[in-house]
Amino acid sequence: MIENSDTFDLFAELAIAVAGFAGVASAFGGRDRSFGSAELIRLRALFQFSALVLAGCFGLASLSSARVDAPTAIALVSFAEAVALLALATFALPGAFRLAHSEESTVGGWPLAFAVAVYVVAIPLCLANALLVQREWPLIVVFSLLILQSLWFFFRLLTLK
Repeated sequence: MIENSDTFDLFAELAIAVAGFAGVASAFGGRDRSFGSAELIRLRALFQFSALVLAGCFGLASLSSARVDAPTAIALVSFAEAVALLALATFALPGAFRLAHSEESTVGGWPLAFAVAVYVVAIPLCLANALLVQREWPLIVVFSLLILQSLWFFFRLLTLK
C-alpha cells in the first residue's frame, strides 16, 4: 500500500489546477491569438508536466487498487515517468535551445538552465528509483519539481513574450 497516498492526491489536484489555469489563460487570448515560439514552448511544457504528474498519480492509485505491492508500483511508475521525461526532453529541449539563441527570445540564461536542470535531476532520479530505491520520496521530489517548473512556465507565459 502506498504510504503517502494523500500527498499523491494533492499532486494530482495541483496538476489539474495548473493545467486548468493555463487553459483559462490561453483561452482569454482568444482562438485567433497567435502564440509566439516561446509561449508555445511554455504552454506545451506546462501541460506536459502537469499531465506527467497526473499520470504518475493515477498510475500509483491504479496499481495500489489492483493490490500491486508498493515497491513494484513505485518502480513501474518511476520507470514510466523516466521514459516520458526522456521523450519530452528529446523533443522540447532542442527547440528551447534554438529559441534561446534567437534575438527576439526571452528564453535563455538561468531560466533555460533551470528547465534543463529539472530534466537532469528528474530522469536519473526516476531511473534510480525504478531500478534500486523503489521508495516514494523520489517520486515526491520529481513531482514537486515538475509542479514548480509548471508554475514557473505559467508565470513566464503571463508576464513575458
